[in-house]
Amino acid sequence: MAFINGADAATDGELLRGFRPWLAKRLGHGENLVWWALVQEVCAAEASAPSVAQLADEDLCNRLFSLLDEYLADDAT
Repeated sequence: MAFINGADAATDGELLRGFRPWLAKRLGHGENLVWWALVQEVCAAEASAPSVAQLADEDLCNRLFSLLDEYLADDAT
């Protein structure tokens, strides 16, 4: 999360511009959550886990980067 926030800061917020609403739309809720909480919600929903605490950090990290890839590909079109 800190790495992604740093990269976003280095681009004056352009890297993640629109990422939070994109995640909330994908979930169907969560417009009031920060992007990293939305990533956790997506992961928990996909894993049918009752809580994020049951997910491995490695799985969360991998899914974060795959969601970013999806978002950036969608945003580029």
